[in-house]
Amino acid sequence: MNENLDKRGGEKMPELQDKIGSGLIKIQDGIETGKKKLESSRKVYSLNKELGEAGEAKGKLYFKMGQQAYNLLRTGNIQDDLLKNLGNEMMELDKKIWQLTEELSQFSMKTVEKSCPKCGQKITGDGKFCSFCGNMMEDQLQKEEVGQPCVQCNTAVPVQAQFCPCCGRAIGGGNHVL
Repeated sequence: MNENLDKRGGEKMPELQDKIGSGLIKIQDGIETGKKKLESSRKVYSLNKELGEAGEAKGKLYFKMGQQAYNLLRTGNIQDDLLKNLGNEMMELDKKIWQLTEELSQFSMKTVEKSCPKCGQKITGDGKFCSFCGNMMEDQLQKEEVGQPCVQCNTAVPVQAQFCPCCGRAIGGGNHVL
């Protein structure tokens, strides 16, 4: 009988065991490499998450600092020219935002349905007369009487207001800002 074969005609057991053993070692090495890659991926994910959270916290602090600096500029408590220029740009954006908000509210008021006090028909729009019975419509949304414009942003301020609805400046010359 051939020395290289066992009783069944296969290779000798030690050689087979060596091959199986080396195969198992390769599998174990692959598992260990996979574990290391997984640990590395988890660490990278954790660091990226922490980095994102730190960046977000920093952004919030910048925002708070910017708000504080802007309020100080608006009240005249900071005299830095660069910050004044940035503050003026911010004020222009505040005005634009206020004007667009007002325009949107006017648009939405025009699309509000009202009922005619005489005939009860539903009327959409801001017409002065009912299109069903001709009755003069009462303005359901009372408009506030407008006084002088704000000295800081030139926005029309309602007579009864204590602060400018656009920039928050106290009416009557005060420097208090909301």
